[in-house]
Amino acid sequence: MQRKSKFTNEYKKKYGKNPIPFPHIVLDKKKLVYFHIISGFPATLAVKPIMREHFPDDYKGIIASDKTWRELMKNLPPHFVIQKDKKVVFLVKGIFPDKITLDQYINYFPEGYKGILVRCEESFYKMRMRENNI
Repeated sequence: MQRKSKFTNEYKKKYGKNPIPFPHIVLDKKKLVYFHIISGFPATLAVKPIMREHFPDDYKGIIASDKTWRELMKNLPPHFVIQKDKKVVFLVKGIFPDKITLDQYINYFPEGYKGILVRCEESFYKMRMRENNI
């Protein structure tokens, strides 16, 4: 069975910013992917093709309710992912120790990703805008 759609390459060229159009959290240890889809049907029909194209067969895609999504996001500060460099940039204000904070949050991302802490809110949003425009 072919795992990728014949339209995947066109989609990546046209919308190269983020190939998964919904906010999502990957829990590698549990092999779960939670999607936050506000609009409901028919957007929910996209979960199965997304799972086929972007994740291994043993991962399970779940559409999170608002309550579940809030619980998941409560554990994570504002962040964005730089796919090509395998980096996750977190906005953490305050003077918490870097190592402890990164170890706590990087567990939500795939193996091999590195975490970066940014303390300045303005710098964080500028980095995110620059990354999204590339």
